[in-house]
Amino acid sequence: MSVLKDPRQATAFRFVRCTLAGDTAELVYAYDQDVELIERIRFPGAPTVANARRPALDAALRLLHWVAGVSYYKAGVPAQIAVENGPLDAVTAEFLDALYRHGLGEFAYQNRLDLSARIRFPHAAAPAAPPRPSAWDAAASCRSAAARIPWSAWNCSSAMARTPRPCGSAIRH
Repeated sequence: MSVLKDPRQATAFRFVRCTLAGDTAELVYAYDQDVELIERIRFPGAPTVANARRPALDAALRLLHWVAGVSYYKAGVPAQIAVENGPLDAVTAEFLDALYRHGLGEFAYQNRLDLSARIRFPHAAAPAAPPRPSAWDAAASCRSAAARIPWSAWNCSSAMARTPRPCGSAIRH
């Protein structure tokens, strides 16, 4: 049985691969060339995906792999991040940079770490032509619109209804 070395001594955190077989996803990570860390996630009753929809499923699985990796990355916080399961585009890399930096903000504060130079997801060079709108663009548009609604205007009293109300209107709890 291989023993994991101290992740705090690692120079790189690697996203090795992610696979989906039946109803089980395997997300594989590693520090440097150390033993692989495998997280298995089950999706009971997952339907069979048509070949035409497989690229979308694969993209969602890769995103899950990168997002779920924050817990593993946090154990060592190495200075380099390597993505071995396909190149990232610049927009996705920027999203993941922000997700990791903000998601680990309190951890970094408590441990007196500067994550700004450490968390840099590698990405392919930007395309010469402007890319067509993506899901990230749509999400950014929604975030931008939501940001213009004053916090006090949101009714958060019910998990079922998160509807904005005009400022100054009564909110009943």
